[in-house]
Order: sequence, then structure tokens, then C-alpha cells
Amino acid sequence: MNIPRPFLIGFLGAAVALTPVVPGAFAQQAQVHRMPLRDQPVALTLYSAGIEANLPSSKDAFLLEQLKMLGQRLGEFPQQFGEEEEFPINSIQINDLTTLLMSPMSLKLSVGPTLLGDEPRPIVSFTASPTDERVAERLGWTVRNQVARRQIPATQTSGLTRIEHDELGLIILGKRARNFVAVVNSEFDNAPVIPAVPGLPEGVEPALAFKFEPVHLAKFFNEMVIPDSPDPDLVRDFLEQIGMIGDNTITIEGTLGYTEDRMLGVYRERGSARIAEPFGFPTSLTLGDDILTTIPADATSVLATVFDLEAIYDLLMSYAERFDGQRPPIEDWVRDFTGIDLKEDYFPAVGKRLAIYQAPSTGGGSLASTVAIVEIGDADAMRRVMTKLSEFVEQKITPLARNTVRFAPWKLESGHDAWSLSFPGVPAPIEPCWMIYADKWVVKAATPGALIAAVDHLRDRNAASFATNPHLLAESGSKPSEAIFVQYLDAAFYAQRGYGLASIAATALSNFTRSTINPEARIPTERMPTYNALLADLRPSIAVAKWEGDDLVTTMTADRSSTAQIAAILGNAGSLYTSLIAPAFATGALLPALGQARQNAQQVRAASNMRQLLLALTMHANDNNDRLPASLEVLVERDFVQSQQLVSAYGPSWDGGSDFAYRSDLAGKPFAGIRNSATAVLIVDRAALLAGVARINVGFADGHVEALTQWELARKLQEPGNEGAAEAMGIADWLP
Repeated sequence: MNIPRPFLIGFLGAAVALTPVVPGAFAQQAQVHRMPLRDQPVALTLYSAGIEANLPSSKDAFLLEQLKMLGQRLGEFPQQFGEEEEFPINSIQINDLTTLLMSPMSLKLSVGPTLLGDEPRPIVSFTASPTDERVAERLGWTVRNQVARRQIPATQTSGLTRIEHDELGLIILGKRARNFVAVVNSEFDNAPVIPAVPGLPEGVEPALAFKFEPVHLAKFFNEMVIPDSPDPDLVRDFLEQIGMIGDNTITIEGTLGYTEDRMLGVYRERGSARIAEPFGFPTSLTLGDDILTTIPADATSVLATVFDLEAIYDLLMSYAERFDGQRPPIEDWVRDFTGIDLKEDYFPAVGKRLAIYQAPSTGGGSLASTVAIVEIGDADAMRRVMTKLSEFVEQKITPLARNTVRFAPWKLESGHDAWSLSFPGVPAPIEPCWMIYADKWVVKAATPGALIAAVDHLRDRNAASFATNPHLLAESGSKPSEAIFVQYLDAAFYAQRGYGLASIAATALSNFTRSTINPEARIPTERMPTYNALLADLRPSIAVAKWEGDDLVTTMTADRSSTAQIAAILGNAGSLYTSLIAPAFATGALLPALGQARQNAQQVRAASNMRQLLLALTMHANDNNDRLPASLEVLVERDFVQSQQLVSAYGPSWDGGSDFAYRSDLAGKPFAGIRNSATAVLIVDRAALLAGVARINVGFADGHVEALTQWELARKLQEPGNEGAAEAMGIADWLP
């Protein structure tokens, strides 16, 4: 018998308290694993220096106090929402658990051979050092008490509870020295373990760190994950491609620390250059100087990266083809719907560098000021895309949208040609527009004003640009052109906008953490910093990624205050929120048109499929003495149609049944004997009927197809020649 896995990694004392246990799953006698294994390989190490080390700024005093109060507030839930004895753990234990989670701690995880044998088993070592030693002592007592109550065979030694489980191995929980420990098939750590992750300046201690080495999980992947998967070859190839197994296994590590005025972080993917290309990250390409100079110096939000869109598409299609057995016809759909050939037109047109920014000079720094600069690969291909896109909108979208959507060409004062997607008669506050600049860049903007400002910056060769931003130069070692990724956020600019939202959130948190039982308990002594205090000397947030040999290394810096960072993020999101009305209006105009166009395309595909099935029925009758088949599946078995033709454009049916309903009452009967062939129903698109589609394709005995509403279909099935047809096709319950 087995106990549920949560008991093993079941977190600390609460795991024992919350997990149902089958005592028979535990060894009744001593096993061979008398000592924890030592020097076990570790796949994942997580470390935190504690909540205080991660909120070191004086601006975070309020947030720090509130998080500490949060555990006490959660501890009141048993009293507030029910009898305490009904809760699996009591108020003190809840408070102790949250205190433990905010303490310095480390967690080491792996899966591998143990003293029980070579079969991979969990290897866990958790160590936490709460400031108050009594927290570890109380949790150790909770473990002992719960084990005794559940009659789990265990031994007690020096404050530790030792459990020997036949399947999982040796489990030890409790207080050791000043620490609370929980280990499974592992040795104890005398203190939280800091993984060796380089990158922080000398003298800066890590507040957070992690290291993931999947090479130590190879046996687990190869012997347990891959063989048990539905498609072992597919899973093996995927794990090799992402660097989890095989010769190109990667290591991922990161660390974060604080100086007197900033937060610093380093994230490293060791060996990722060997696997990057298929995922759309060309290792031989960097941002270069020119794309960074397309961004104005006053940009408040920037994202610039290199990418290979076609490589990403091909990777997705290859996995889809292996998963489904056939390549999704996306290229055909796009070509049929828009006239754009992805392989011949779109992918050659798009280059491999992209920048997206917001700036006061392009519209105030909000969403409406957003500009995207996309590198052009083939200018002629890009012009073909623009032409076909214009024709698609004018010929298909505009009529369906009743002229409320238009693709309009116009000229800038500079003489450059531009195009806009406008919404006549609709109060949409955006007008997406774009233009081709110097056959090198496609400039896209949320409004014509933003586009004009972006082009003016490109034309002014003496204009200051983001490429000379001092924070970017400092973070990139004065070589931003060598980066493959840059992200920048002007914290001071957005914190001004987000302070109100942050203040509301702080008030909500303060009210939530106050006691409902004792009005005198937990009165806050700290307050949310004032507007001027929070915004004083704010540093921007910036991340820069570069290749260092085969390693992808990202360095990050931000303001020391997490509260200030939250306000900046809320300010950036707030500008997005206040602009959501724009895509809402645009969506309101586009969705009916796009939805109708999509339905029309599905109707055409479904009707074509239906005609082929009707033709196959005729061919079957010709070859079988004018007799109809027992089912549509017979048409596949005898090679009159392929199996995919039995799949509706609206399928698969949500109930798991067939996509097409067939007149089984006519099976084996002569085709020529059907009365009123022009009104006699043979096939109904059952998937469309179940999906509630407005019009359902219906195939008739004379070979024609009609799109009928549910009411029209119900009436048609009551006409002469269709008696009992609804019941024979199994659709009677779905008709009005």
C-alpha cells in the first residue's frame, strides 16, 4: 500500500497534519536504510535569505510589517470561520508555518537511486532557520503529535521524527539545532544552503538564489518519464531539444542581491547556445547599434530583441505534425483567407530584430504612444504583404463590417507612404498605422500621431536616442550593440502614475491583516510611504542579455525598493488598463466581421466535405449493386474517402460521437429506391448541430447540400421520405 505523495514533501509539520496516511505503508521493522545518503547529486537548489533580506529598503517597512502580520491573520481563520478543532492545523501552527516561510531557508530536490535500490526515488532536504527558535520547536512537536495520532510507525531521536517508508524511503522531520529540517533520503544541512551562483559584485550577499542541473535527473527522465509517456520518442526528442537530457544538457542558475541603492540580479543559462536556434534565438545575431538608435532618448518603456519567427513557426508545426500525424494546414488557411503566403511572402519579409517602445514624444508614454520597429528582411516581399493585406481588408473585411473597418493609404508630411486601419462611424480611440522606412524598417504605431513622431525621430540623424541611455550603457558594459535582448522601464515615470493604485492596494492589505477577534491586536506602526518619499531617487529597471560563449547571461538592475517597483508596474499596467477601451472599440468593430468571415470559411469547407461524402455514397452504390453502405466508416474502409473527410470543420463533436450523422435506416437499401431524392436527407453535420452553429450543412440524396437552421432542419425531417430519419441519425434529442 502507498501513502499519498504529499506526505513526503508535505510541507513541514503541516504536511503530516493535512495528509491522510495509511499506516500499513510504513515499515513495521527497521529497514536497510539506517542512515541518510550523503553526497547525493542535487538537481534543484532554492535559497532565500528571508523576508527582511528581500525587503531591505526603508521604503518597504510598511510592506514588511504587513507580510509579517499576514501569518497572524491567517492564523485567526480557524476561530473566525469555524470551530478550531474542525481545522487540520490550529492557529499557532498556521502562524508558525508562515513565519518559517519568511525565514532564511533552502530547499534541495532531486530524484535518483537511494539505499533502497537503484530505482529513482525522491531526494529532499529542506532547512529553515527562524529567528525565534521556538517556532522550529513547536513545529517539531506538531510533527510528533500528528504521527502519534495517526499511529504511524516512527522513532523519536533528539527532537527528530524518523519514519521509514517501504516505497519512498527514509523521512526525517523536526527541530535540529536552531533549524527546522525535513529530509527524504538525504543528509542534513547545518544551515540553509546558498547555491554557488556567480555574478553579484564582491561584498553583495545573495538574497535569493537558485540552481537547476537537469543532468542529475537523466535516470528519472529515461527510466520513468519517457517510458510511461503516450509517445516516448516525441517526449525524448522534446526533452533533448530543451536541454533536459542528452549531450546538450543545460544548467540554469540565478541570483539576486541588494546594494545601498539598487537591486542586482544575474540569470545564466549554461550551454543554451547549443539549443537556441530552433527556438528562434539566432546565436550569431545581436541587436546592433542601428535598431537601438530608432528609439528616442525619452523612451519610458523599451523591449528590444532578436528573433527568428520562421524558426519558431517551423518548430511548432513539426511538433504539431508529430502529435497529430499531419501538418496543420495553417499556411493554406492563411493563403485562402488573406492571399498571403507565409513561406513566400511573410517570413521573407520580416527580419530578425524587433523593438517596441513607449515615449512621451510619441504620445505621452501610455499605450497610445506605443511604437514597434520591425526589421525588414526582403523589402519586395514586405510590399507584397502590404498589398495583399490591403486587398484582404477592402474586399473581405470592409463589406462584412458594413464599412466600419477600412484600410486607408495616406502620406506623411515627409512624403512617405503610410497605411491606417480606421473604423468609420465607430468612436475607436486608436488607429493602427504603419509604413516602410528606407526599405529597412517597418514602423508600426497605435495612432497616426505616434507614427509621425516615430518617423520624425528616424529622419533626424542628430536626434539623441536610447542607444546612449546611461543606464543601458552601464548595464551593458558600454556595448549595448552586443546584446540580444534589452528591457527597460522608467520606474520614476510609471511610479507617478501607479502610486494611487499602490496606495489603494496598501490600504486593502492593511485592513485585511487587522484582527477581527482582538481589536487591540496588530495595529500597524508603519504606513505606506508618501508620494514624494516613494518617488525620491528612483532607479529605472533594466535587463540586458548577452551571449558569453555558449552561455546566455542576463544581468538586471532595479530600484532597491520593492514597493516602488510595484508602483511602477501598476503605473505601466494602469496605462494599459486605461487604454483597454481602444482595443475594445476596435474589437467591437472587427469581431462581427472576422467572426462572419470565419463562419463563412467553415461553411465552405464543411459543404465541400459533405459533397465528397455524397459522391462517395453514389460511388459505393455503383460498385455494390446500387446498395447504400451500413455506415460512413465503410466508405473509408473501401477507399472511397479518406478518414479526415469524416471530420467536420466544426468538429470534433463535444460528446465524442461521430461528426456526421448518417441515415442508418437506409443501410443496404437501393439508392435508386429513395423517394423524393431532392428532399430526402442522407447526412447531417452533427458536430455543427451540437456546437449550436447558426446554419448546419445537410446532404440530400440527389447530391446537393443546403445550409439550414435547426428549425428548418427539424421541419425538413418531417417531410415525406424522411420519416424516422432523425431517430436513425441519433439527432432527435438535439432538434427543437
